[in-house]
Amino acid sequence: MTAGAARFIEIPKPPLLSIQQVVLFDDADQQSIWPAANYFADTQSAPGQLVLRNTASAPLAGRAANAVQIDFSCGYGVAAGDIPAPLRQAVLILTAHFFENRELLRQPSDGQAAPMSVAGLLAPYRLLRV
Repeated sequence: MTAGAARFIEIPKPPLLSIQQVVLFDDADQQSIWPAANYFADTQSAPGQLVLRNTASAPLAGRAANAVQIDFSCGYGVAAGDIPAPLRQAVLILTAHFFENRELLRQPSDGQAAPMSVAGLLAPYRLLRV
């Protein structure tokens, strides 16, 4: 983030669970932790965002490239039940498909390597850029 820039950074790996820390690097490659009081994690947006608080100002870039490191957690949770049912179903369908069609893994396929139903189950979870 630089002065005058947008007040958020998109985290392109939805769903965002949390932001552990933001590390800033100066021109001498020294790192400093940016205080968590300056930002919050918007976990409701897709993709999630690191949002600058109204009372905080964006840090100035300390070096020309890779000046900010954001450590974050993403995913649906640690328990199997946290994963949406369509994603669990897609994994089961693919597992059964490749078990029954093991030859597809040994040689190139001319056609569809996975059942079309899997694409339908996964489509709502794809993040498209325009």
